Order: sequence, then C-alpha cells, then structure tokens
Amino acid sequence: MNQIRAFTLLAFLSVLLLVVGFWISEHAGLLVALVVVVFMNINSLLFTEKLVLKMFSATKADSQQHGNLLKILKSVSEKAGISAPSLYITNTAELNGFSVGVRSKKTAIVLTKGSIDSLDESMLTAIITYLVSQIQQKNTLANTVATGLAHGIFGFLNPGLWKKTFGIDSGEKSTDEEPFNIGGRIARPLAAFFVRVIVSKHSAYHADLAALTLCDDGLVYMQTLERLETERASHAFLEADMHPSTTNLFMINPLRDAVLSRYFSLFPSTKDRITQLKNCSEVTA
Repeated sequence: MNQIRAFTLLAFLSVLLLVVGFWISEHAGLLVALVVVVFMNINSLLFTEKLVLKMFSATKADSQQHGNLLKILKSVSEKAGISAPSLYITNTAELNGFSVGVRSKKTAIVLTKGSIDSLDESMLTAIITYLVSQIQQKNTLANTVATGLAHGIFGFLNPGLWKKTFGIDSGEKSTDEEPFNIGGRIARPLAAFFVRVIVSKHSAYHADLAALTLCDDGLVYMQTLERLETERASHAFLEADMHPSTTNLFMINPLRDAVLSRYFSLFPSTKDRITQLKNCSEVTA
C-alpha cells in the first residue's frame, strides 16, 4: 500500500508541476517544469539510496571482517523470499539500523558500528530481520521515495545543501535544515507533509509482525527493541538529527529532538510495539 501511495504522489506532483508551469508561462514554463519533474523523479527513484549512504558515511561490509553478518543476512533474506540486500556499516556509536532502496535487487541494509560492537549475534539477527521485513513489505521503497522528496525540498530551498552532501564544500557537515536558516524552517513542514502522505504510521507494526515469522525467537526480538530504545534515550544520534527526512528508514525512531520527531517520525512508541507483539499469538511468554 505504501508503494502505491508513493508512486501516486510522484505522479500527482509531476502533473501538478507541469500544469502550473504551463499556466505561468505556457511553453517556456512547461519546459522548466519538465526539467524539475525529471530531476524530482530521477532523484527520488534512482539516487536516494546513494545519497542516504553518503549522509551516514556508510561503507560496504568486508566479507572477511563481517562474514558472519553477511551469512545471517543471506539466511534471513532467503526465508523472506527476497534477494539479499547489500550490507553497509556506518561508524556511529548508537544502536540502530536502517534499510534503503527503491529497486528490489538494489536495496541496502545499514548497521551502526555501535550495534555490531555492543550487541550479541541474536540481537543483531533481530535488527537484520526487521530491516529485511521492511524490504519484503515494500515499506523500504516508500520510505526511500519519501526521503528523496523531502531531502529534495530541503535542497531546493537551500542549494548549498547539495554541495555539502556530495562533499563539494570543504566546510562543516550539511544538515537537512541547516537547522536555523529560514529556508530550512520553511522546508520542514512541507517536507514532513510529503513524508506523512507517503509513509503509513502502521508500517513499523506490519514490519514487526512480518519479522516475527522470520525470527527464531520472538522474545529476543522484543528484548532488542527494548535495548535499542534504552540506548536511544541516553544518546543523541547526531547524524539522524541532521537528516530528519531519513527517520522512517530506521528500526526505531533515531531522533532525540522532540520537534523534529513530531514532524517526521511516524513510529509508534516502542512500548506500544512491544505490547502489540506480546498480544500476537506467535509470541509465547
């Protein structure tokens, strides 16, 4: 359902921009609008995955150093009936992970270094299982399109963001909002609107339930959610706060900023997610 909403919104925006362009300046306006539409669709459908990996400085997992994780990912993917995504690592201390990608055979799963260093194999398997279930349920596709549109809006109102994201500037790190500039403040509600139109607030619930069918131990899965939430409450995930448009790609809400969470996070509380799982007949006490 999410993917239908994503493509419907892209189609609607494309037509709307073309109509507005023609209304403003007929053929010249239509040509400008066409360029904008092509850029918007290419960015959302083809380049968002690379853009997000760049945002979090994610590097591809080494087959020798992370061989066991790659085996787990392959095994879970086979259970889910999907092609195994690529595995990336981002060098942050927070415990979390996210999936990104539009094309089914070009998806990626990203684990934080903090998760790899702090969690045992069963909890890492739980994170991988959730992220694989997001891909299986097509939620990753919708979340990626939403991220691309939202980041595009931030970039349109703050062109310097693109330079910094792709390392053209040698200055400090970019953020979606640059947080206090006027363009960022204007873009925030507009970008959040598109995220909320595309992404279902029930996506995390559906992914949790799908993950249970892939898990060997549902209780460990719930314990993993609890552990990640406990760590989130005590550590700020600065990279996520700088790029709030990526929020719904993660396993749990990575944002500490309450204002950004209110705009961009569609996660139910972790407590509610665990309650939902406990009520599921597939999980035994």
